[in-house]
Amino acid sequence: MSIIKFSVVEFADIASTIRYDTVLRDHFLSLKEVGKLSKLKMYPPTEQQLDKAILCWVERLYIANSLAFEYQYGDLEIISIKRLTEKDLEGQLLRRGEILEKLRGLRYNLFTNAGRTFLGEDDMAKLSALIQLIQDYREMKMEGFV
Repeated sequence: MSIIKFSVVEFADIASTIRYDTVLRDHFLSLKEVGKLSKLKMYPPTEQQLDKAILCWVERLYIANSLAFEYQYGDLEIISIKRLTEKDLEGQLLRRGEILEKLRGLRYNLFTNAGRTFLGEDDMAKLSALIQLIQDYREMKMEGFV
């Protein structure tokens, strides 16, 4: 298994696509997150709060991918990963097939040869849920339901 380090531009494209694709944006929060926000009387979130949640999640994907790559292939004693800014995460919009391919590749790349990942369980679940959402949506569209 080899890990490919995705570029900042690829993460920016992922972030922008999730932010501006209404299906992905509307289904970004998990039921667990909706429940927590509802208990705190913070649901639904404002546009700015949802944007921030998306950008923070994509940055964690970037950090996990960078860390997995450096852990597997790096030869330095110290691993240093640059934090991303909101400006860094302004990218192009991807077609659903393109983002599906990126997210699948990213999920594969988040694991080291030892099968370890540096991404939290909830974030990995969100990644898998978004992949499944896109797959389901594409199938429904092909069958004429959307």
